Amino acid sequence: MAVSLSCKPCVLQTNSMTPVFVQPGYCPHCADNAVRFPHLLLDGRFWELLYVFVSLVLLVVWQSLLPAQNINLRERRRRQAEQLKGVFVSLGPTFIKVGQFLAVRRDLLPAELADELATLQDQVPPFCSELVRQVILEQLGQAPEVLFANFEPIPLAAASIGQVHRVRLHNGRRAVVKVQRPGLVQIFYRDLGYLRLWARMCQLIRHNCSKGTWIELADELGRTLFGEIDYIQEGRNADRLRSILRQDVHVKVPRVHWRYTGRKVLTLEYLPGIKIDQVTQLKAQGVDLRSVANLLVRCYLKQIFFHGFFHADPHAGNLAVDKNGHLIIYDFGMVGEISSAQRASLVGLARSVVNQELALVVLQLRQLGIVGQETSLQSLTKVFEPFMQYYAGKSLLDLDCSS
Repeated sequence: MAVSLSCKPCVLQTNSMTPVFVQPGYCPHCADNAVRFPHLLLDGRFWELLYVFVSLVLLVVWQSLLPAQNINLRERRRRQAEQLKGVFVSLGPTFIKVGQFLAVRRDLLPAELADELATLQDQVPPFCSELVRQVILEQLGQAPEVLFANFEPIPLAAASIGQVHRVRLHNGRRAVVKVQRPGLVQIFYRDLGYLRLWARMCQLIRHNCSKGTWIELADELGRTLFGEIDYIQEGRNADRLRSILRQDVHVKVPRVHWRYTGRKVLTLEYLPGIKIDQVTQLKAQGVDLRSVANLLVRCYLKQIFFHGFFHADPHAGNLAVDKNGHLIIYDFGMVGEISSAQRASLVGLARSVVNQELALVVLQLRQLGIVGQETSLQSLTKVFEPFMQYYAGKSLLDLDCSS
């Protein structure tokens, strides 16, 4: 039975019931076509997701009804968080990435759950070395033992999109090779198709929900995922960020070794460091934490305010500190870019806060679309007055953001 999809440029026609997608960019129509209703009941992934989600709901409900039994509430929540992390891992790359997104929302999640999901940033089970070898051979035309003077088969770190191996180039330089997990495009489209399907169902159930809100969230996730699986673009992002920060000797961005890079393989300069959240290790190395905090904030302020191009995935797995206290930035699959008009509004907003000009703060927030025209000045005054008093008279890059 041949596959016939409405979005023909995005799919490779096969005799299989499962479409093989070839377009690198995200396409919502392909996500919908990946889980079409005629094949829904025959798709094992559908039943797997349904089983896991039902099991998860029952687990949470059941544990919430059980008495503590001499185990305090914090320990019980920790065990539930550990089980939930296992669910995300079992669902594969798409939902590991969802877990990573949730991990940074400590304002919404219990601390125990956020801590567990944070380990998904670089503690995901790796895939086998033979698959790594096949991907490198397919992308670069030669096996890793030929391309490199030395290749370590045990990964340095594994994440949802790929895993990193240490290598030594033939010129003696140390580097790392980031190898993408096989079959991600097919997995992403199928999972995103289910997310879009469930989003439409949620909107039917929740009539007061803004039209398209949940589908827009699913599509935003789709664009993010597909942006991260093009390693050539990631290499370009790294080069651009390195150029932007080249004059800051306290910030390091690894060089790209383009000779050993393809769409699914990225080779970078090896820059070892201590993860930025490993406070005990940093103190043991004599690193000044206050200086690192201010360096981190200044680095991102420069990217956003001065260049309008910034590293958009600053979690602890992507930030490290070397023995000299220098900041190291990793992973450039997610970047952000803002227009000159938006940048001008942000700069104006910061200046207005420092100068305590509330009317201008409101104007800039409205221009950025953060505050609606109907929001009253009185309510905004209550929110911003303590904030503006704290930053009054301070220079943008001299702010002590570690306190």
